[in-house]
Amino acid sequence: MAQPRRKGKSKQKPKKPVKVVEAEAKPVETEVANEQQPQPEMADEAKVVDEKELKQQAKEKAKQDKKLAKEKEAKKKQEARERAGKETFKQKVKGTASELKKVSWPSFKETMKKTGIVIGIVLFFGLVLFAFDYLLHFLNGLLF
Repeated sequence: MAQPRRKGKSKQKPKKPVKVVEAEAKPVETEVANEQQPQPEMADEAKVVDEKELKQQAKEKAKQDKKLAKEKEAKKKQEARERAGKETFKQKVKGTASELKKVSWPSFKETMKKTGIVIGIVLFFGLVLFAFDYLLHFLNGLLF
């Protein structure tokens, strides 16, 4: 007798925790930091420039992180395919080409000889089947 399913329990595998890669922003030194007492107007401009540079660096770092994540995902998919025995289309084409190089193709003379043999066998069995059909048709005419 089947046991009833428990509520709230599923047969799905627990999800793996997602690894988060944190980007470290490195402060950029500017000419203002080297000066002893910057003027108030230039300090604001330098601060804006620093913020823009930091934002740009953060965007570049995010792009690099996304690219690395895509590469890792592609590598995982490739490994999964290899474990499952699946090949990509490119791999299949390469494998087929290498196998075709290994084939020993028959000469024209050999091909014609074997083709003649096949045609002869087909004609022989065609005649045997015709004779058998003719005999059964003749016997059917005698009975009816």
